[in-house]
Amino acid sequence: MALSDSSVYRLYNTSAELSQTLVKAIKNSTVIDKSYIEEQILQIEKSKPTPITSSVMDAFYNGDIVLLYSKILKIPQAIPFFAVKTPNGVKVFIFVNNYAKVIKSKTELNKNYLNIQMKDLYSLLEGTYIAYKYATNGTMITRNYALMKLCMEAYSLMFMRLFAKEYALSMDLESYDKVLFCLNKFFIEKVWGLTNIEMASSYASNYLRNINVSTIGLLNEEYNNANIDNIEKLLEFLRTVSPRMRTVSLRYTSQQYMNAYKPTALFAMEVLPYFMFVIQATMIGSFLVNSPMIGDVVKNIKGINKFYPELVKIS
Repeated sequence: MALSDSSVYRLYNTSAELSQTLVKAIKNSTVIDKSYIEEQILQIEKSKPTPITSSVMDAFYNGDIVLLYSKILKIPQAIPFFAVKTPNGVKVFIFVNNYAKVIKSKTELNKNYLNIQMKDLYSLLEGTYIAYKYATNGTMITRNYALMKLCMEAYSLMFMRLFAKEYALSMDLESYDKVLFCLNKFFIEKVWGLTNIEMASSYASNYLRNINVSTIGLLNEEYNNANIDNIEKLLEFLRTVSPRMRTVSLRYTSQQYMNAYKPTALFAMEVLPYFMFVIQATMIGSFLVNSPMIGDVVKNIKGINKFYPELVKIS
């Protein structure tokens, strides 16, 4: 799903103000080249934070990833980067305003630096690299079913952590599994983009322990008939799945999500590159997102140590 197609984007893009701000930021911001981040680059090249570091940095050096800094425009934290098709191919722009400041050198005349922690910078670069790969050859990502299963579990558990507390789903284990199934299926079909509905239903039913096959089959049929193509429609459907979910709404859920995982994580609710960024930033140890809380989810996912070996396959 593209960012502009997401119901979360539409919710916060009143009067097209957000879209206009993004366009203005790309046109009117200062480009941060490698001279601004020499120290951080040295740290990245030396420590190689992840197995795909070389590919990430090559994309930056080649100009596929562009760092932007604006003294005037305020870019929402929810959009740390933004992919654009240009006459010269896809470019992904990182808006660093919320995470860094440009400062003047005290020792070198006419020299400026970007004051940002190495882990934060690298997390932004790596998340943007995946956004670039997704925009230029998305099937390389979506055909990786091992990676899909790991991401599906993380995606659904991040929501269930909120829902279980807010709607006491742990008191009704059948409702818990029904909601979990719907989240799994939505992630696979709409966030990840798997078009095989039968395969999506099979993956979505993994790890369910409190509902039987016939209940899953009936729920799956109802889900398919509801034509769910965005998170807002999913939440509306969840109201019918369990009486405990009858008050769930997009606006309230998005606020819960931002409060729990930080505003930088908001579009992880619907758009794959932003979700991948949240997981990557957590595993790298950046605090651009709520790493402790997300890390508590991620560390309990069986096989999460295969996340980066799978990413290597698409880099």
